[in-house]
Amino acid sequence: MEEHFGAEIATLVDGVTKISELKFDSVEELQAENFRKMIISMIKDIRVILIKFADRLHNMRTIEFLPERKTKANCS
Repeated sequence: MEEHFGAEIATLVDGVTKISELKFDSVEELQAENFRKMIISMIKDIRVILIKFADRLHNMRTIEFLPERKTKANCS
């Protein structure tokens, strides 16, 4: 990634990816950890959180085109 787009873009992609990677046992744990990761990402570069919000907005706008099983899996 860094070779093609540079260190700055690679860092942004890494920050966005880290927000989504971990799995948790409860919804509360997941929400707390996501919030913590967002705060840490914002401290490093506010663009990371803006990219994540844009991605979530895009997902919500296009959810009608996904199969029902995928929409339910993403809501939990």
